[in-house]
Amino acid sequence: MRITFEAAPGAMECGVQFSDWDRAALNGNSLGLFAWVSAGGTAAVPREIVLRDGASVLARLSPLYDTAEIVAKLAPGATGRTRFAHACVNRLALREQGAIAVEVVDEAGVRALVGRLVYAGNDLRDIIPPIVLDLAPVLVTSLGRSGSTILSQALGAHPALCTVGGYPFEYRFFSYCLHAALVLTSPAGHAHSMGGDSFEDRHPSDVGFNPFNHRDYDRALGHDGLREFYEGAFARDAARFLVGQAGAAVTLAAAGKPGATGFVEKMSGFALANFAHNACAGTREIVLTRGFEDLVRSMLAFDRQRGTTNFFDADSPEAADAWLMEMAYRQAHLAGRAREAGLVHVAYEELVGDPRARLTRLAKELEIDANPAAVEAMCAPFDGSAFSEAHSTAASKADLDLEAMFSKSARERAAAFVRGSGAAP
Repeated sequence: MRITFEAAPGAMECGVQFSDWDRAALNGNSLGLFAWVSAGGTAAVPREIVLRDGASVLARLSPLYDTAEIVAKLAPGATGRTRFAHACVNRLALREQGAIAVEVVDEAGVRALVGRLVYAGNDLRDIIPPIVLDLAPVLVTSLGRSGSTILSQALGAHPALCTVGGYPFEYRFFSYCLHAALVLTSPAGHAHSMGGDSFEDRHPSDVGFNPFNHRDYDRALGHDGLREFYEGAFARDAARFLVGQAGAAVTLAAAGKPGATGFVEKMSGFALANFAHNACAGTREIVLTRGFEDLVRSMLAFDRQRGTTNFFDADSPEAADAWLMEMAYRQAHLAGRAREAGLVHVAYEELVGDPRARLTRLAKELEIDANPAAVEAMCAPFDGSAFSEAHSTAASKADLDLEAMFSKSARERAAAFVRGSGAAP
C-alpha cells in the first residue's frame, strides 16, 4: 500500500507519521498513524483531528495531546501550539485507491481541511478472500433525496434482482451486518475504548469500536501474534460469518424469485459500501447524484413538510452556513465517487425525466436483461404511484428562501466548491 500526505495551505502546520514503520509489510487490516497539527499566529488551538472519506468519518482523534518528547519526534522544529493523537484506520473501509481528508476542529467548533492522505494499492484479498454470496450485492449510494428508494424498488421489480421490503420498512440487514463486521475488525482510538467492566451495563449497540486497542497498539497487546490474530484470522472469520449471515437471510427473502442473481440495497454509508466491495465478490454500485441546489431545496422541503430534522437541524445562522458547506463537501465527494472506474453513475434528473430510457441503459450497465417487459416492470414505481406523490417536494421547495437561510458568503463558497469538483450545481 502506497501512502503520501499532502498538506493544505493555511495557518495550520500539520503532518502524519505512520506507527507501522517497524513492520516489514502492512499485512493487517489496520493502518496505524499519528497525526499532529500546530496552530501558529492567531489560529485557534485544535480540539480534534478528524479523518474522513467523503461523508464517512473513519476516525475521530480526541482528546489531543501535547507531550513534549512525542511532539519533538513527530514535528521537530514545529512552531506554535502543537497537538497530536493516534488512530487506527480500518483498511477494509477504504477503496483500492483514494484519499482521506485530514480535518481539524478548533475550540469554537470551526472545521478546516489541513491535508489529504492519498493512497493506492489497498489490496485486501490476502486478509479476506472475496466472499461469494448466492445473490450478489447491488448497492445504491447517494446523499438522500435523490431517488434512491424509488430506484431500489424499480430495480427490485426486475426478474434478475430482489429488493427486500419497501418504504417505510426497507430491509437493510446487509448494511447491519457490514456495520457489525466493520466494528469487530476496527481497533478503537484510545480515548473511545470501552473498558471490559462496562460491557454488562451497556447495550451492544452502544459498545462502538472494539475496546482492545490502545494508543500504543503493539505494546498494549503485548505480543505481535495477538495483533496478527486480530488483523488476520479474526478479521477474516468475523467478516465471513457476518456477511454470510446477511447473504443467507437475503436468499431466504428472495425464495419466491428463483431467477434472481442479485439483491439491491440502499446505502448512504460509503465506508460500508467500500467494505462490501472488499468483502463480497461481484459487488456492483450505482452512485445516484442530484444537482446541488435542487438537492438542498428538496432536503429542506422534506423536513418542513413533515416537521422533522432528518436532514437540516441547524439552530443558528452559523450552524446553517456550516451545514450548507458540509453538504457541498459531500456533494463534491459523491461526484468524485461517481467517476470511479467500475461504478455506475445515475443522475436524478435523467432518471425522473425519462425513466424508461435511463432504466434501459442501467439494465445494460448492470448486465441484466433490458427487454421491454423487464423495463416496463421497473417503470411501475415512477408511474404516478402513491409513493411518488408522498415523497414529492416539487411544490414546497420552490417557496424556500435560501438567501434568508444562508449567508451570501456561505452560498458563494458552497457553489464554488461544488463547481470546482465537477458536481452538478
